[in-house]
Order: sequence, then structure tokens, then C-alpha cells
Amino acid sequence: MSERADTPPPYEEVDENPIRPLAILNTLLRRRWIIVGVAGAITAGAVVMTLLATPVFTATAKFLPSQSQAMSARMGSIIERGASVGTRDDPSTDYYLALLESPSFLRAVALREYKDADGTMKSLVAIYKVPGSTDSERDGRAVERLSKSIDVSAPRATLPQLPRIITLECKAKSATLAADICSAILDEIKVHNAEVRGAKAKQNREFVQAQLDAAKRELDAATEAFADF
Repeated sequence: MSERADTPPPYEEVDENPIRPLAILNTLLRRRWIIVGVAGAITAGAVVMTLLATPVFTATAKFLPSQSQAMSARMGSIIERGASVGTRDDPSTDYYLALLESPSFLRAVALREYKDADGTMKSLVAIYKVPGSTDSERDGRAVERLSKSIDVSAPRATLPQLPRIITLECKAKSATLAADICSAILDEIKVHNAEVRGAKAKQNREFVQAQLDAAKRELDAATEAFADF
């Protein structure tokens, strides 16, 4: 039996809201000045923020840590507890990584004098303009800010037997200040090394002197015993 000719065709969905590119284009053209104004305002705001933002300059320095055994031997007695160290497979490098995080070491760097933008010599406490009711509080906040402005890393050497070179990055509001902070940190490391070597030499002298005194006492006792005999 053939299908009847008057059977309605299958139902097809019809999009009641078809996309009309011409209508969209007309809408954009009518509101073009609003779009241009918003884009211009965003651009102007970005330019103003860029001009008002304080520029940050970075100075980089690299140094090879001292391989002296005295450094790693005195690590626990010099660096405050809580300072993090590296993997401990390179004691000398780990020592300096911990030293550069030490509040006492950073405080010595912060209290040094640097040339400010006005040409006067000031400590970082004054340059940073940190608030605080006491000198100790201001010094502590300056140390915290200094700690956040420096980055220390010691990548693995290409060969295990080679020492790891420490890279120091210092950030500041001027290129001169950033370089001066890096230089001050390196100077404080030299001072610290000299103090450690001096302390080690003093310990050695005291040990030798104690041995000599003990030997002299034994010799005197033996001499007296021989005289009595």
C-alpha cells in the first residue's frame, strides 16, 4: 500500500533566534564610542599604574663558598636554630645558605649605610622607612623586608666533585642600591669568615697553651720529686 500524499512531513526544529551578523555589526557600530571609551580608559589606567609603580632593579653576584672545615663545624653554634639548610650533602654550601637567612647576619647588613636617592648615607631601616615604636622593632622589620628582597640559590654542579656556586640576587628601588646591598652582603661574609678563622685560631692557641701548662706542671712535679729523692 502506498503512503498517502497528504501525510504531513516530519517535524523539523527551527531556530527562533538565528544569529544575524549584520544586526550585531550594527549594534557595535552604534555603540562604538562606548567601546572606544572603555578601552581607552583601561589603557590609560594601565599607563598610570605603570608610571606610578616603583621600579624594581635586580643585582646579581656569585661566589664560591669557603671549603674550610671550621665553617661547617661551627654551623650549629653560630647560626640560630630554625634557619633552614640545604641537602646537607655539601656542608660548606649549606652553611652559607643558612648564614644568609640568619637574622643576626641580615641585621648587620641592614644597619650598614647606603647612599639614598637624595645622596645621603642611610641604613636600610631609614631607606625602607619601616614603622615601629622602638629601634629593635624597626630593625626587625627592616631585616624581614631585606630577607624578602634577596634570593639565594646554589644549583647542582655538573660534576659531583665540583663545589656548588652560590648565586645571590638583590632587589631594590634603584640599581645602585641593589648593587650596594649585594656588595654589603659579600663584605659581611668576608667579615664573618675572618671572625670564624680568628675564633678557630684562638681555640688552637688556647689548646696548645693548656697542653704546655700541663706539661710544665708535670715537669715541675717531676723536678721536685727528683730533688726530694
